[in-house]
Amino acid sequence: KNKAIDDVTALPVEDHFPYVDKFHKAVREKIAGNYTDAKKLFKECVGIYPHDDAVYFALGEIAMTQKLKSEALEYFQKAKEIDPDNIHYTEKIAFLHLEKANFEEAVKYLQKLVEHEPRQVNWLYAYGQAQVYARDYEGALETFNKFQDQMGSVPEVTMIKVDLYRTLGEEEKIEEELLLLKKTFPNDLEVLKTIIGYYEEKGEQEKMHQLIEELVAQEPDNGVAHFILAKNYLET
Repeated sequence: KNKAIDDVTALPVEDHFPYVDKFHKAVREKIAGNYTDAKKLFKECVGIYPHDDAVYFALGEIAMTQKLKSEALEYFQKAKEIDPDNIHYTEKIAFLHLEKANFEEAVKYLQKLVEHEPRQVNWLYAYGQAQVYARDYEGALETFNKFQDQMGSVPEVTMIKVDLYRTLGEEEKIEEELLLLKKTFPNDLEVLKTIIGYYEEKGEQEKMHQLIEELVAQEPDNGVAHFILAKNYLET
């Protein structure tokens, strides 16, 4: 709001009050949820002075509430053209591109976000996702590694990395990643079952049965696990 008022100082003196009055009315209508009236007033503000980024940002937010993503993106981009260093505008543009499946554009803006604040894990995760969709698999791995440097081993991210390693043909890193996950979550049955499935897929029976024994110890009512163990003992 203060930024908007500062921008208005560029107006001729005789236009200051009408503009500020109209802007404040638009803000009040927006807060009250009267988006149609607020939108009309903000557009009138643009007609008086088309160089106020706060007005375009407000129009973008209204468009978002109306589920008009393309229109919102256009307004946020206009706001950013006026104030290119505003990180909030960059964030809005980045996530709109991601929602609209403009993955290469999303990567470009998300990269700016993570460079601005590398510790913001939500931005890091979104950046990694966008890189995957844009088929930058090596870049995505690097990003998710940075995510895990801050958050530790996370099941969802580990499985994304496993898929990436498989796509890149780096099979030797899959087991390493899964065992790190098991070390972090030793009592998580879903993690254990995932690793058992991996060993079954690879045909590594000894490792698979060792983990099935762990599964039976933690989940004694698991009939499938008992059946596999019994079958294994009969075969040996």
